[in-house]
Amino acid sequence: MGLTNLAYVPFGYCHSCTLADTDLTQNFFNAYVLSIANVPHGTYCSLYTQFWPKSYSTNYGQYRGKVYFGVSSSYSYTLSPQDPGTL
Repeated sequence: MGLTNLAYVPFGYCHSCTLADTDLTQNFFNAYVLSIANVPHGTYCSLYTQFWPKSYSTNYGQYRGKVYFGVSSSYSYTLSPQDPGTL
């Protein structure tokens, strides 16, 4: 399980991200709004090879120096049944 791509798209819009390695199966998708200093910066999306359990779904943000980076409006989708990645 691992992050295979992180892409920025304009605020309020997320589309299929371009994959760095097209051989990897994408079974889990997450889109969220990233805020910098409490100002929405954009919608970001992440693609994963398998789903992440709900226990990993909390993100309290972080400080980088004195600037706060926060996540809000996070939505995810899990492909069911999972694609094993074989042709």
